[in-house]
Amino acid sequence: MKKLWCILLIVMLLGTATAMAESRTIILMTSYQQLGWGERFSFGALDDEGNLWTYSSLSRDGVPFEDDELLTWAETTDLLEEAGSISSNSLFDIKSLVNTVQPQEEHYSSDACDAGTQKSFACRGKDDIVLLGTSGDSMFENTTPAAQSLYRTLRKLFPKVPSFNGDPYISPAGFQPVPLLEFCGYVDLDLTGLTVSACAMGCETGAEDFETELTPADFAAMTVTGMHSATMVTGGTDFYYLKDKEGNTAACIEFFGDLLVMPGGMYYVR
Repeated sequence: MKKLWCILLIVMLLGTATAMAESRTIILMTSYQQLGWGERFSFGALDDEGNLWTYSSLSRDGVPFEDDELLTWAETTDLLEEAGSISSNSLFDIKSLVNTVQPQEEHYSSDACDAGTQKSFACRGKDDIVLLGTSGDSMFENTTPAAQSLYRTLRKLFPKVPSFNGDPYISPAGFQPVPLLEFCGYVDLDLTGLTVSACAMGCETGAEDFETELTPADFAAMTVTGMHSATMVTGGTDFYYLKDKEGNTAACIEFFGDLLVMPGGMYYVR
């Protein structure tokens, strides 16, 4: 009898450990649910430790449709399969966007393909889920830079989850490239006669001037292509000053490596 109780206790402990292992905290998730033309469900999620999770089935049995219920399902089900992980640096940047992304009022397009619906979310708990975008039977696009970046990230992480990417009528268009000077607020800046000076702001050394080969025309040719992260840096950046003949600053642009630094975060530039 004692041996039987020991076996039962071990089984219970193993079951508890397994249940604990299956519990996860999801910060990003994307799903595709098809009801017409046959059922289909595809799902991808990123947890707060950087692990990727996927699931695909020809049936929606047991999978909830509501956003908060879908999140609870994703955090507790044993149906998800681990599909790799991302680097700690990438996770840090993604978390900065998840923590700052803002919801927008949902206005859906009337265009529909009657083929299924893809939805992507940033998750800060079941009571704070931000819709990033939908495509398919209904189309909605959160146009904030953070949402655009996260939506694009989900497409890259989970390419097998259908998203109708590229269809202008039923899929979000994504972040539209903006000229760098316009993005920084220098819309009507006259570059005639301007020169460029540069200064490196070290974390410990302070400001140090350095020579640069960049010209005002180079900055005019640069384009902002999307948000990298909501991370704020306080040193290790380079400042570029566009100055007139009298030495007055007409524009100031800050970079951290190849990333444009703005008050709300950092952006990709080409």
